[in-house]
Amino acid sequence: MHDHLSHNELPSAYPPDSARNSAVAAAPMFIFFGWADPEYDAEYLPAITETATRLRNLISREQGALFENSPRYDNYAIFGTPLASMYGENVPVLQELKKKYDPQGVMNLAGGWRF
Repeated sequence: MHDHLSHNELPSAYPPDSARNSAVAAAPMFIFFGWADPEYDAEYLPAITETATRLRNLISREQGALFENSPRYDNYAIFGTPLASMYGENVPVLQELKKKYDPQGVMNLAGGWRF
């Protein structure tokens, strides 16, 4: 079977294993919470984490191991998600690439995940 992730034999950062994860890579989980006052951060941030965990557990029970073991989509992954949960065994290679091509840490100014 061919799909949008199986056309390339070369390794990629995401998904770390395209053959195993093609069914879920196109359907990331997106959760949005919004508030304006940073005073509520301590209240909302744990609620967001709990919501993501509960939804992922529910979907895993419904969809089985395929979803449970799938990589988190980095653009929607909740803060604090371990790099390995998104990029699998590719993390050391990505860290080396960052050292080589961005030794000054310029891309850290853009926000996002830190290798």
